[in-house]
This record gives sequence, structure tokens and C-alpha cells, in this order.
Amino acid sequence: MAEGGEGSSQGLEVEATLDMAQMFQAMARQFVTAITDLRREAPREDERGCPFKRFEGLPIPPFNGKRDPMECENWLTDVEEILRLAGCTEEQKVQYIDFRLSGEARHWWTTKKVLLIQELSREEAISWLRFQKEFLQQYFPKILRDVKAREFMDLTQGNMTVAQYAGRFNELARFASYLVADEQNRVRKFEQGLNPRIHERVVCFAIQDFVELVNKASLAEESVRRSALAMAETRKRAAPRPNQNQAGRK
Repeated sequence: MAEGGEGSSQGLEVEATLDMAQMFQAMARQFVTAITDLRREAPREDERGCPFKRFEGLPIPPFNGKRDPMECENWLTDVEEILRLAGCTEEQKVQYIDFRLSGEARHWWTTKKVLLIQELSREEAISWLRFQKEFLQQYFPKILRDVKAREFMDLTQGNMTVAQYAGRFNELARFASYLVADEQNRVRKFEQGLNPRIHERVVCFAIQDFVELVNKASLAEESVRRSALAMAETRKRAAPRPNQNQAGRK
């Protein structure tokens, strides 16, 4: 009976060992499958980022530095968005931008890179953020940005149409964003700059949305224009006309 018990016990141990081995084999197969799937899904080294051939076809106009400061900033903003959509890495952005600079701008960046390389450690490469910072300091320095901020602070509609005023407002707002930090401040700032005859027609609506305010102001502007034309026509008709006898004596 003892020997039979020992045999049964040994048999159970063998079965347990086989079960464990099978379990580990199954886990190993799952691990290998998972690694294979990850490698299959990961892009190859030459597929990462934006290949130069793709960059060459991107709609980035050359920049020679001879532009209005705000146009320079707009160019940089457009370039950033295009390169982002193209999937360029931060390193590629810095490398590729050389091929879109020309004339004065290329001379400036060539010299600036030498100075930055001397400034940075050997392990630290020039980042895209650093390029953007240096670019804006060169072509849109803080003193000019402060001028634009003051221009926005003093901005009113004046002789502009509502549409023109809204366009200028949106263009300059980024230079004094603290004045229009939320929608309410943005609406009030624009409303206060409207011409008096338009302002009095929209202020009573207590509008809280900027787009709605621009639309309402445009309608009010058209109403003011028609009223002015009608009044001018009325005055013209009411003006006394010289009779033919008086005209003949003259």
C-alpha cells in the first residue's frame, strides 16, 4: 500500500511538472508573438520623421529676411504648422530650415549657428525652439512687439469698416493677450472701439460672443449707411430750387 501511495504521489508530481512546463511554453510563445507584433507595427528607421524628399515637396516659400516683422512671424508660424503636419522631428526641422532660407536670412543663420555651437555643449544640439527664439529676436524684436501691443491698446474702428476693424483687431490681439484673456474681455474691447453710431446700436444687446458681435456690428453699419443715404436724399429734395425766371435773370 505504501509503494502504491508513493507511485501515485510521484505520478501527480510528474503531471504537475508537465503542466508547469506547458504553461511556461505557452507564456513564451505569447511573449514571442507580442514582440513580433510590436516589431511589425514599429516604423523602420528610414520611415521615421519626414524624409528630405518629402520635405522638398512641402509648400514652404523661401525667406530672405526682407519682410514686414509681422509677415516674418506669420512665415515662421506657417512653417511650424507645415513641418508638424509633415511629421518632421525637432531635429529635422532645424536641419531642413536651412534649405528655405536665402540671401540675408541665410547669411544671418549661418553666422548665428556658429555662435550657438560655441555656446552650447558638444552633447547639446540646437533645438527648434532655440531657432524660433533666435529668429524672432532677429526679425521681430521685443521693441517692435511692444509697439504692436500699444497699437492694439489704442485700436479703434476709425475710418475702417467693421470687417477691416475685426481683421486688424485679431491680428494685433496676440501682442497684448492679457487684455483679451477671455471671451468677455475680447468682446468688450472690440465693442468699445466701434464708432459711436454703431456702438449705440449693439451695446444694448449685451453680446457675449465675439463672432456674434462682429455680425451684429456689420448689420448696424449697413443700417447706418442706409440711414445716411436716405437722409442725404431727403435733404436734397427739400433744398429750394431756383425758378426759371430767377435763373434767366442771372
